[in-house]
Amino acid sequence: FRIPFCLFIGPQRVGTSWLYRYLLSRGDICLPLEVKEIFFFDKYFHRGAQYYKSHFKILPEHKLALEISTTAFSHLESPKRVFEYCGKDVRLICPLREPKIRSYSLYKHFKRYGMVHGELEQAIKIMPEIIETSRYERYLKNWIDVFGIENIYFSFQEHLKIDQDGYIKHICDSIG
Repeated sequence: FRIPFCLFIGPQRVGTSWLYRYLLSRGDICLPLEVKEIFFFDKYFHRGAQYYKSHFKILPEHKLALEISTTAFSHLESPKRVFEYCGKDVRLICPLREPKIRSYSLYKHFKRYGMVHGELEQAIKIMPEIIETSRYERYLKNWIDVFGIENIYFSFQEHLKIDQDGYIKHICDSIG
């Protein structure tokens, strides 16, 4: 990209849909066309850089290109792939949420879309990522090993509920 690039790497159910709508409303940030997530760094990496870039249309008013990629968070190869394609200067934002609440929210989300049925314990057997992706230390280690902790900016959904303006300021400061 000819402008700075930022990648949100937090897992699902940490406020990324709210963040996406806010960032889209600004008008000065280039987000993927017609989709919230491209799934490039985890599912579609084999399609290559041109596939990824084809999802962005950078306009003169854009100061930054940005993608929110919740599924890249827990994919073990994603940090190396991001580094390979974006380099060390990519801005990484990792929104998080209290793990138990996030897992339960993901369970309800999967249940709402018919991806799981029954009680939580049954659903976890079918979709272990309900719990697994809340094991933040396991997945953050991979990102920190590649980029260093000083290059990952953290935000917490709980702060959004307490102080929306402060939360937005923190996000905007983090992405530059």
